[in-house]
Amino acid sequence: MTQLFVVKSVAFQELNSGGGVVFSTNGTWDGGYWDSKNYDNLQGTVRANASGLLTINQGQQSGKWDWTDTLRVTSGNTGMVTVPVVGKHVNITFATASGQTPTSGEFRVGLWGKHSDVLSQISGQTVKLELADSIRARVPLIVTAASGGMFLLSGDTKSAVIKASASNSSDIYIGGSGEPPYSGLGYQMEPGDTLPINGISNFNLVKAAAVISGDTISYLGITG
Repeated sequence: MTQLFVVKSVAFQELNSGGGVVFSTNGTWDGGYWDSKNYDNLQGTVRANASGLLTINQGQQSGKWDWTDTLRVTSGNTGMVTVPVVGKHVNITFATASGQTPTSGEFRVGLWGKHSDVLSQISGQTVKLELADSIRARVPLIVTAASGGMFLLSGDTKSAVIKASASNSSDIYIGGSGEPPYSGLGYQMEPGDTLPINGISNFNLVKAAAVISGDTISYLGITG
């Protein structure tokens, strides 16, 4: 069984305003460092209105990085990189290609940790969570703007990942039958956003509603 956890996630719609993202004078943002020893691999995501380089540093001591992975991101596009954990600490940074501090637009960066085949102790017994044995996918869903939204297509799963198309015109809201989504209610997904959901038995427990009809989401899950 594979599980996905947020290690660090920041999201600001406007750069350098209202206490938002702070870039240094040479156009670099530094997200600090965190403990990564509980994960098998890390997934970094970024979307920015400035081309640049996303860097994931790892090492046994914070500030002393032994391994570096990078991802070049084009302005206005979403980038993602998955790397194995090779150190105790991890750091994530983003540097603009121009070397200049952006003053407008959007900047979103997230760092996710994934681990699987976990051993844990429950009442003195050792429990092993097995690895997923297959991927379940469905065709992209064209989402309605009607209040209450629409269900995802049926499919049994253990966990799911939903992605809002980067070409969407506006936001998608995610909810369920007990709390149907509509514009302004539910988990807000901007174009290009990804939402992992753990511990879900079927895709059709999820409902989606668009601000503008015709926008799409894609999704897949794992079965154990």
